[in-house]
Amino acid sequence: MINSEFSPEELRAYGRALVLMASIDEAGVTADEEQVIKRMLLDIGLDENASGEVWSAPRSEQATLTELSRIQNDLLRRSLVKDLLMVAYADGDFCSEEQALLARLRAPLGIDNAFQRRAEDWVRRGIEWQNDLPPV
Repeated sequence: MINSEFSPEELRAYGRALVLMASIDEAGVTADEEQVIKRMLLDIGLDENASGEVWSAPRSEQATLTELSRIQNDLLRRSLVKDLLMVAYADGDFCSEEQALLARLRAPLGIDNAFQRRAEDWVRRGIEWQNDLPPV
């Protein structure tokens, strides 16, 4: 989803929210979550230096909430909710801590619970589809 319309600040906020989601549960960032996030950061157009900044930034929920209010593009906001769900499910479970964090992160994005439910259904169907694929 590389798009030159997105500002560097929007993209960094996007990435920091993904890393915060992965680190919220007691397991911390798992290898699966890290792999998913690295791919997502490349997909949104963050170069290696910007990605490094995202990973090394303090994982503060308050700072992330403030940064998310800078995301003005509707497509980017909706994509972030979908990607946050994908990160949450990357370790196999959308735990209560992740659910609560997503609810808090949706507020500055202006995303309602109905959209989250649709996005979550889409992510779960995608996971089920991948699990049904025959081995390569």
